[in-house]
Amino acid sequence: LYRDYVRSERRGVADVLVDFDRCAPSLEALLDACPRLRPRHYSIASCSTDTIELCVARALLETPLGRKVYGLCSSWLCDLREGTLLIGVRRGEFSPIEQDPLVFVGPGTGVAPARAFARSQPRNDMLLFFGCRHESKDR
Repeated sequence: LYRDYVRSERRGVADVLVDFDRCAPSLEALLDACPRLRPRHYSIASCSTDTIELCVARALLETPLGRKVYGLCSSWLCDLREGTLLIGVRRGEFSPIEQDPLVFVGPGTGVAPARAFARSQPRNDMLLFFGCRHESKDR
């Protein structure tokens, strides 16, 4: 029952409380039931020292019963207003590459690093190949 109702349908504590509105756990029990969020790492898609740009697609999946479930972190990032201060940035760097042509391959990793590199070292001989998780979205 747990696997079918909660796991396969990606229900969270809030979903269960909505479905079972007579349930009234204490705040302590509620916080104890909520899983800790794992950190998500996103690549910066800009090369400026003054601003940070991200390339984020809102994660969306459909459960076996047809419920649409949106990604928590990607939705939060997509809903931010421009200029919102984010913390926890780790420094990275690209070294200049002089070879021609320059080919980026990102099978499911996203385009942010290639976009940042292209903006920091503009050139006409760059190619980017990337893929999505589902073949039908690779178009």
